[in-house]
Amino acid sequence: MQNLNKQQYRYRLLSLVDNGFYPAWKAAQELEISERQVRRLLQRFRQGKRCLKTILPKPRPPAWNGTTLAITEEIIRLKREKPNRSNQYIAEFIENKLGQKISSSTVRKILIRNDCYEKVKREHRIFKKLEDEITYSGQMLQMDTSEGAWLSGYRRVYLIAIMDAFSRYIVGWQWVDSDSAWNNILVLRSVIEKYGVPNLLYTDNASFFKVIRHGRSIYQKHKPDDEYETTIQRIMLDLGSIMVNHKPYEPQGKGRLERFFAFMQGRFIKEHTATNLEGLNKQFKIWVNWYNNKHVIRTINCVPKDRLNPQRFKPVPEDLDLDKVFSYQYTRKVDKYNGFSFEGNNYLIDKKNCGSRGCLVAYKVELYVTPKTIIVYHQNQLVQKFKRLPKKEKSKTNSN
Repeated sequence: MQNLNKQQYRYRLLSLVDNGFYPAWKAAQELEISERQVRRLLQRFRQGKRCLKTILPKPRPPAWNGTTLAITEEIIRLKREKPNRSNQYIAEFIENKLGQKISSSTVRKILIRNDCYEKVKREHRIFKKLEDEITYSGQMLQMDTSEGAWLSGYRRVYLIAIMDAFSRYIVGWQWVDSDSAWNNILVLRSVIEKYGVPNLLYTDNASFFKVIRHGRSIYQKHKPDDEYETTIQRIMLDLGSIMVNHKPYEPQGKGRLERFFAFMQGRFIKEHTATNLEGLNKQFKIWVNWYNNKHVIRTINCVPKDRLNPQRFKPVPEDLDLDKVFSYQYTRKVDKYNGFSFEGNNYLIDKKNCGSRGCLVAYKVELYVTPKTIIVYHQNQLVQKFKRLPKKEKSKTNSN
């Protein structure tokens, strides 16, 4: 059969299969077609249609949306360059750079044919629907932090993010090296200043969001839990809004933001080239702008920007001083030296700032504290602004 042309070879091989001298599966391998196609050809053969033109497949015109060799090679290059890249990411990259729209399933088939595909086992997670249906922007903001060892030279880095639950728009974010209460307050303030006040802020049970007390002493008296409030809880109340925490160990309640974090880890984390926090924030600014303005969310079938309506946020009350609202608040009694103590440091109030009284000895003053400043008020009047000093550690003395 070596001297036969392609048509004669196929005809002779099908004759052998039809007479039982050759298995169909082996003929499929020889002809480089499927076994199912061999059976179809045999059916034509047995019906008496022995014309070679009916046995040979008809040539098909190239598909209008077929992938070219250049696109196939680019898909393989992108995958081999970074094996963690997802099929959807590669499809979007091809569309943005080469102008050819292809599906993620097409990318998957190309990778399988070229031995570049490896199935990734994903943890199956079920996100519980929110109890109340979200119907407009500003009705609910979800706030949370994603952390990981994602930057060389840092033990861990943290992304604090706030999402509008209705539009899935990331209204505020910041990469930081510490998931502290103050860093969360700064991100929250940036959202309030830019968009306004939401009806509700939905968070987890971190200590700066919710006071959780364990192991109370029988010798101490405590107020009921609902009378304690964190600084962020107090901030939201001052703004005329409320904060709600999901149930402990049930983060599914804010699943929309959790899905964003999973998406961010699969896309941005695997692609960024930053070497420090400044570079990480610069690169993420570009990426989150793409996410908000160009990435189509499948659950809402549009980009977040198309659903965001900033006018639905409540305006910040005009009588509020945001410098006072977004701070830690304390009360101190002025001592006989016309000063007060805070974190082991003494601060003297200039008598020129005490008005007609000349001093504030024995009066109570309100302190509005940030990591860098302490602003003193008395009866809603500004008294003096201090630079906050480092906290003094208590000295340990050995008693004989």
